Amino acid sequence: MKDVQDGFGYNERLFSGGIRSYLHFARFKWVSSQIQKQSISADTVLKLGCFDGKPIDFLPAEPTRYVGYDANWEVGLYIARERWGTHPDLTFKEVSTPDQMNLHLTDRFDIAVSMETLEHVPPALIDGYLEQIALHLDGYLLVTVLTPRGGPEE
Repeated sequence: MKDVQDGFGYNERLFSGGIRSYLHFARFKWVSSQIQKQSISADTVLKLGCFDGKPIDFLPAEPTRYVGYDANWEVGLYIARERWGTHPDLTFKEVSTPDQMNLHLTDRFDIAVSMETLEHVPPALIDGYLEQIALHLDGYLLVTVLTPRGGPEE
């Protein structure tokens, strides 16, 4: 499989066409449809696993505040900062533990989103991330989790 060392990064692997691309775009479309279907305000957004900020393209409007957190495994945060850097209310932060989220007690969000991220988080940290989100969320948490099908059991 091609990987980042070959100049073939995350976006190229997942969004270059075919069934894999269709399935990965489906998660963004699902979030967009839920926002619309449930009449969810997406004015302020907390995103766990933001990578390059692609979910912003699927929101009904550019949020007035977006805080994206990512481990930055394949330099997605650099892509996000380059693309969205002129928007001061859209921020992208590198974190590897919930404590690094550094939210103020008064920080509030209409919606929090985590798409195909939690399955990559060490189990001991999941509760901490969810607690941080819960402390600052006034609305909905939308989550997608990749689950293996038809493969060997671990």
